[in-house]
Amino acid sequence: MSFWEQGKALLIAVYGEQMVVSVDVAEGRIGKESGRVIFKGNGPVVSRQEASHPHFVKWMQEECWIADLGADAVYHSSESQLWGNRDNWRIEQQPRGSGPRFLEIHPLGKIVYLVTELSNELIVLEKNSDGGLKEKQRVSLLPAGARKSLSSILCPDWTKGRLFVGVRGANLIRELVVEQNGMIREGRILQTLGWPRSFLYLKQLDCLLIADEEFAESTGRLELFDLCEGKRLWEKRMPRAYQIYNGEYNDETER
Repeated sequence: MSFWEQGKALLIAVYGEQMVVSVDVAEGRIGKESGRVIFKGNGPVVSRQEASHPHFVKWMQEECWIADLGADAVYHSSESQLWGNRDNWRIEQQPRGSGPRFLEIHPLGKIVYLVTELSNELIVLEKNSDGGLKEKQRVSLLPAGARKSLSSILCPDWTKGRLFVGVRGANLIRELVVEQNGMIREGRILQTLGWPRSFLYLKQLDCLLIADEEFAESTGRLELFDLCEGKRLWEKRMPRAYQIYNGEYNDETER
């Protein structure tokens, strides 16, 4: 789910119903559904890809972008063509069985960074002159000998030119450095105490707030990492698993 400021609406990926919907928002109140589009497709991983499963939706760079874990695809479309007919969406097919889960676009608009859950990779895609995407780089998110894992979320820090990617199972955060040409080189690994399901970069503190999930018991944990020192500042057990949505931390006086 994300807020589309220009359209004054929430954009919601409905994973189990193969669709993305738009819900109007006015003066902070949620209104009626204003549009939907249903996708089709599947992938070779039968247990996870028996049908289309939109996992991510966000308005970026004058287009709406969707990552479909079930159909191994990325979709994007301009405002005038969003709802109703899926044929209006441009389909960027990804490697079979990769499971696209989350993506972000470089502020300059030419490079797309895609996290794949099932293949545990970060794929760097470059926009062509016609608006399509071409793969430029693929980076494994797993260290050697890592156990079975599922990559989760991508959080950019464009000011310092780096990306943070969560990997559940291996229970770690990968720091990836963004070069001037948009390509990636590997940075540090931050080891977490549970499944890193979501996190938030606190710019003024140069810290990463992480929400872990203990999958077997569906309990949770919060962790705060100091990115300057690369170490955990504190952690707190939670009675259940939580999701952190993007926000803004504005207090520059306290650490």
